[in-house]
Amino acid sequence: MGSASFDSEAGPTVDFPDFALVITPFANFVEGYVDIEVADFSATAFFEADGLGGWQTRVVGDDFEFVVP
Repeated sequence: MGSASFDSEAGPTVDFPDFALVITPFANFVEGYVDIEVADFSATAFFEADGLGGWQTRVVGDDFEFVVP
């Protein structure tokens, strides 16, 4: 669990106000989430099981949701 913030000379600050990740290298698996805030944009990325033995990233915002296999 933690938080992070990145400043950029060319753009807005990118904030990760809350995140928690569990990475299992030998099993090739990632589980957890990260909250993302950039200017007036916010979303949460979930790293979760894909139901096929691997993992996927699901990104959810106020008016959208998509999955990256």
